[in-house]
Parts: sequence; structure tokens; C-alpha cells
Amino acid sequence: MNSSSQVEKDLLEALARLSRGEPTHPELVASASEGKLKISPASVAKEARRSRTLIGMENCQYPDIRRKVLASKEQTPLQMRRSAALQALRSEVRRLEAVIKVKDTALATVMLRVASLERRIERYEPLDAKVASIGQRKESSRSRE
Repeated sequence: MNSSSQVEKDLLEALARLSRGEPTHPELVASASEGKLKISPASVAKEARRSRTLIGMENCQYPDIRRKVLASKEQTPLQMRRSAALQALRSEVRRLEAVIKVKDTALATVMLRVASLERRIERYEPLDAKVASIGQRKESSRSRE
């Protein structure tokens, strides 16, 4: 096996390990455990224990491998899980916002109904002068505080 094909093999195997989220390089293992592992030409070269310049620039020695690295950059398992979790959380937030709107509408409706019923009761059954209405009790309890 010539050195060129060995380098290609090392880089492709490194890309596969990073795509699976299973790096072997100590720095990348630490990044993976912190959830910060990202696929880039530099991280693939580091995982392969090769020079970054082999795949790091437009006119590099291995442009096909560079294209594969850049294509898989956003498709790591960790990033896919994060994206799915973020999507689920956004959906949950939208659902909860809708529930809050329904609750607020129901509460406003009930408060209007209670106020209407209080007015009707006062019209048909006036309170004794010694008894405070609910609205007056609320105001008087606020003034005491």
C-alpha cells in the first residue's frame, strides 16, 4: 500500500469515527464528552493524526475527502439529536402558548360573567348597608395591606 492511499484511508476512517461520535484522539474524546464535537477538516485531520493542510484548503492534496468532510459537517449524530430535540421543544412551546391563550380567554370570560352576575344580584337583592360587596371587600383588603 503506498503512502497516498494510506493517508486517504486514515482520513476516511477518521471521518467515519467522528460521524459516529466515537473519536480516538484525546482532545476530541474530551470534546465529544462535553457535547462539543464538530466535524471539520481540522478535526478529521487531528483524528487521523495527519496534517490539516492535506484537506484544509480549496486546492488541497485530497479534494474528494475534503468535499466529504464538508458534506458531513452538519450531519453528526450529536447534531442530529440536538436538532430533533430542539424541534420537539419548539413544538412543545407552541402547544403551551396555545394552552395559555385558551386559559386566558376562559379566565376573562369567567371574570366578565361573575361581574355581570354581581350586578344582577345587586339589582334584584340589594345588600344590607352593613354588608360589603365582593368588589368592595377586595378594595378594602388592598387598602389595609
